[in-house]
Formats: sequence, structure tokens, C-alpha cells
Amino acid sequence: MSVDFTGSDPAPANQLMFDFGNLTLTVTAGTFPRNPNPGNINFNTRLVDQDNDGLGADAPFFDSDQIDGFFGNDVLVFSFSREVTLDSILFGNVDGNDDFAFGSVVGSSFSRIVSFQDVPTTSFDLAGISPNGENIGLSFGIGAIGRNDDFTVAGLSFTPTPIPLPATGFLLLGALGLGAAGARMRRKQA
Repeated sequence: MSVDFTGSDPAPANQLMFDFGNLTLTVTAGTFPRNPNPGNINFNTRLVDQDNDGLGADAPFFDSDQIDGFFGNDVLVFSFSREVTLDSILFGNVDGNDDFAFGSVVGSSFSRIVSFQDVPTTSFDLAGISPNGENIGLSFGIGAIGRNDDFTVAGLSFTPTPIPLPATGFLLLGALGLGAAGARMRRKQA
């Protein structure tokens, strides 16, 4: 599945929700400490902003509406209602000196999986950098790690985990199979 965050311009909000039928995505914003490890996210410092370039983090005063490292490291948290594999990130407003951190988020704890400096392209494939499944989960953070960073998240591509059949579903399928087998046997005997 892919979601395009560009082209809309609602007012900045505490969170934005996207509904995909049997899956929802909630996006929140905050800031996290610089180095050496991101640590805890402060969610009371930023609003999620959406515009023609994609999603960013909005702060009062002189801060931009992009994900940036000015007045704290901005981070967007993407929380899914069920487990997904995050396949790729599409960035907006990327220039040659943008750096970002990608990681898992549990509660307010941001665990950096990987950091990239001087992102050379707008599309970023996570499959190659997550050989151990670090891109599989419920919540992910994408944040700025330098003062001169300023970009947006224009889109995401992800694969939801299959919804397992409940145990009663397997029993029903088994009963249908046994019924069909019994009907075939009766036809052979007749």
C-alpha cells in the first residue's frame, strides 16, 4: 500500500489520521534529543503540518513547518493499528545537506535503527537497510538530526501483515472440506 501525503493543507493538528479500511495510520509530532541516542520524544512541542510538500512538524515562532533540526530535532511518529512492513519513504524538499534518523517507537521511546547524512534522493528504500526486520512493527519515527535539516515526508509505502483467520474460520473451512469429501464418496457409492 502507498499513501501520498502531498496536496492537502489542513490546519496543523496534534495528530492526523488516515483510514485504509482494516488499517489506520496516526501521525504525531514531537522533538527528541540530539546525540548520541534519540531517547524519549517530547510530544508536547510540535503539531503535525500537512501541505503540498507532505507532512512536517510545526512549532511556534520562527520554526518552519518542515521536519528540521532548528529549535530541537523534529520527529514524526507513524503509528499503525496493526503490524506493517515499512517498505519505503518518499521525502519532499530534500536538499544535499539533509540528515535523518529512522527508528522504532514504543510509547515515547525512540530507538534509532539507522541515520543517514546528506540524503541524495527523495525516495528511500528500507528493505536494504533493515535485513533483520527492523522495518517491521507498529510505530516508526522519522526525524531530523542536524540543525541544517529541513524536509517533509511526502509519502510512505508499506505492506500490512495478513489478518489471521480466527480459529472458528479454520473449523468452518475444515467442516466444508469434510462435507465435500463425504458428498464425493456418496456419489461414488451410488
